[in-house]
Amino acid sequence: MTALDTHRLVTLTGPAGVGKTRLAVEVARHVDAAHGTWLVRLDTARHPDDIAAVVADAVPFVDGPDL
Repeated sequence: MTALDTHRLVTLTGPAGVGKTRLAVEVARHVDAAHGTWLVRLDTARHPDDIAAVVADAVPFVDGPDL
């Protein structure tokens, strides 16, 4: 069983250059998600208050900062 079998959201963390983005993209190609998959690049959020807007920009059916 993998994290995606039991959770809709999986967060990858680690130092730069270890392959987090590559792993996420490869997994997204093979996962069967009802509404698709999205890569949300949180490195563009400069402050915790920016995270909701970053997610809303990446996921098409999320509106505004009131997640």
